[in-house]
Amino acid sequence: MIQFCFPTVYWHFSIGQIDFDNLGNKCLINTEWNCKVKTSRGVEYKWNQFLQTIQPYFLQLPYKKQGSLNFSEPWMNIYEKGCYQEPHHHISGGHQLSYCYFSKLPEGSGKFGFWNEQFRNYCSNELYDIMNLDTVEWGFPDVKAGDLLIFPSFLIHQVTYHSLDESRVTVSGNVKMIVNDDGGDTFRYGVNDSVPGGLAEYCEIDLLEISKGGVVGINSTKPYCGS
Repeated sequence: MIQFCFPTVYWHFSIGQIDFDNLGNKCLINTEWNCKVKTSRGVEYKWNQFLQTIQPYFLQLPYKKQGSLNFSEPWMNIYEKGCYQEPHHHISGGHQLSYCYFSKLPEGSGKFGFWNEQFRNYCSNELYDIMNLDTVEWGFPDVKAGDLLIFPSFLIHQVTYHSLDESRVTVSGNVKMIVNDDGGDTFRYGVNDSVPGGLAEYCEIDLLEISKGGVVGINSTKPYCGS
């Protein structure tokens, strides 16, 4: 019986629709990317509501050390007909986690996929051609509008060719995990103070609540959202 040793780890949540006002109308083509995808990078936007919505899902991940999560500024991408995103990763800047929120995903949209790095090894000695190994080069999570994927920043991923007239819209970002070396008894999260409209202060969370696996509540006298 065939067995698999090294599955690719990512987390999949359905969190519902989030309103981004008219941010999509402000997105422009980034000439540095050498593609036609429109993005909000460089556009001033208050990300408070979005970050407030996604942060509790990060607290459901299986941490074994205490510390904090530092959220960098998110960005919106708009894929119109003919757009795609080449394979890439997000390891620059020392990030450990990345995410993609699917804001608008018409049926038949370009697909978000993770690259199976082991696939090339199966091909290198023709093993893939000789045997039925039930393995693929790209894995495509079954996502819908309102879903959130959280994944290790080193995972290579792409978006396939978008052939529809209706646009595909996502919001992505990166997270840096800062280990608490002073032995504190809380896990906290926040964003970089330089993020426009971001949370200016951290929120402390009871580790006992985190270990129960549910979405935890605020256990702090500090404000949840710095505005």
